[in-house]
Amino acid sequence: MDQIQLQCQIHDKIIVGFCTQINCQHKKPCCFECQKNDHNNHSADILDNSKLIEMLKSSLETIDKARDYFQQIRNFQESLGEYINKFNFQEQEDFSSLSFQGLNVLIDKLIQLKYFGQKLIPQLQELAKKVSTIQSDINKLKKSQIAELNLPSQKQQIIQPSVEVSLNKNWKFSESDKFKSINIVIDGNKIENFTNKIGFIILEPEINVMNQQKYIFKILQCKWIVLGLCHKQFLNLKKALPDFYSDNHGTYLVNNEGQIYSHISKSENYTNKQFGFSKDDEILIEVDSKQKKIIWQNLNQKNILSLKIDITQKLHIIIGLNNSKIEISK
Repeated sequence: MDQIQLQCQIHDKIIVGFCTQINCQHKKPCCFECQKNDHNNHSADILDNSKLIEMLKSSLETIDKARDYFQQIRNFQESLGEYINKFNFQEQEDFSSLSFQGLNVLIDKLIQLKYFGQKLIPQLQELAKKVSTIQSDINKLKKSQIAELNLPSQKQQIIQPSVEVSLNKNWKFSESDKFKSINIVIDGNKIENFTNKIGFIILEPEINVMNQQKYIFKILQCKWIVLGLCHKQFLNLKKALPDFYSDNHGTYLVNNEGQIYSHISKSENYTNKQFGFSKDDEILIEVDSKQKKIIWQNLNQKNILSLKIDITQKLHIIIGLNNSKIEISK
């Protein structure tokens, strides 16, 4: 490593070492005067310049390990999320609306959850405690006053995608085709459901598939939200959830975790895609009749997802939610 020839900005003397004490409030590069005046009480933490390359190599190894563990944790998170997102039933299920196969699958899932609660929840509880401790330590590191070197960089122009949307002023949430726990806010552009029961609602009027239709929704609060299209003749939203286990559940949906449901592609039900959304995100829904697709775009994260749809049957926008709030963007 080349010899450091920089001079101390305080004493105008050659820098001879650097401080490695994380709680030290003084500048880390130091000359002899700095060592004597500012770092005398932790002199063991002062290293000479020759040690800088060793510290750099060690730090790079730390980064590699952190990335490896991060990937393992993310894989675990995705696997756990994919598993628990399959359980979208609620406290008061309408069993009479289920098909025989749907009832069989529901019972199987209840058995799985019994085991999950007995064996895995205690382990997840312990893991959550450890994660909380690690997060606390990370937050302390973030707050530590380690000076950042502001390197000059060429400014790059960020080009935002242009989305032109002509909102139909006649759009409104249906008072008749909705679950009772969903509240339509006074201005008519917002809906909320702050109960633990999942409820669905459709947007009126019916979609005109002869024209390319676009809708934008803003996520105001989000615990669980699913949004997309439906053939409402297959649904009874006042009484029951769509039966996603049946061959024809009548919906094309994605939830905030990226799990999808397709009326015409049963194999895709409950699969997870690289798409999601959270509070303050804006979601564009586009109905493309030429390609026979519904297209979702997260305007904040720039993620896009699409599904094939049946345009020979009537279509409506449909939203399902619990402990969440969403609005039509203006």
